[in-house]
Amino acid sequence: MKKLTYLVSSLALALLLSTNVFAQADVNADASVSANIQATLDLTNDEGIDFGTVPVNRIGAYSNSANLFLDPTGAAHRYLGASPNVGKFTLSGGANLPVVVTYDATVELSGSGETLDFIPLLFGNSTDDASASTAVGASGSVVTTNGAGSYWIYVGGGLQNLSDANATGAFSGTFTVTVNYQ
Repeated sequence: MKKLTYLVSSLALALLLSTNVFAQADVNADASVSANIQATLDLTNDEGIDFGTVPVNRIGAYSNSANLFLDPTGAAHRYLGASPNVGKFTLSGGANLPVVVTYDATVELSGSGETLDFIPLLFGNSTDDASASTAVGASGSVVTTNGAGSYWIYVGGGLQNLSDANATGAFSGTFTVTVNYQ
C-alpha cells in the first residue's frame, strides 16, 4: 500500500510540475469606437455659363482670356456681347466643413467645324452673393461651407484660341465641377 501511495503521490507531483505555475488570468483592454457621419454633399448647377452674343470681330481682336472676359462677380465683363451669364453652382452639405473643389482647367468648345477654348475662373461665397465672392483658387482648392452647410460657386473666365478668326455660329462644351469633403 505504501508503494501505491508513493506512486499516486509521485504522479500527482509530476502532474503538478508539468502544469505552468506562472499562468495568469486573461487581461483585457477596451477601445472606444466613434464615427462622424457627414451630411450628403450635393452640388447643383443653377445657371449655365454664357458669354452671350459676341460679334466675330470681338473674338478676332480680343481672343485671349485677359481681354474677352466674363467676370464671376458680375462687375467687370469685358468685350462681351448681349446677355452674358455667369455660371452658378450651389453646394449643400454639412455645416462649417472643408470641401475640396476640383474643376476642368480648360474646356474645348466646338461649333461650325471650329474650336474655341474656355478658361474658367471660379469665385465663391458662403452667402448667395456673387458681387461679394472671392477667388476659389486653382482646381483642388478648399472652401468651407457656412453654418447651414451651404456654399455658392460662380463661374466666369475667358475665351481664347479660336481656330478660325472668321468662324461664326454657336459654340458649346461641358464644364465639370466636382466637390468632396476634405
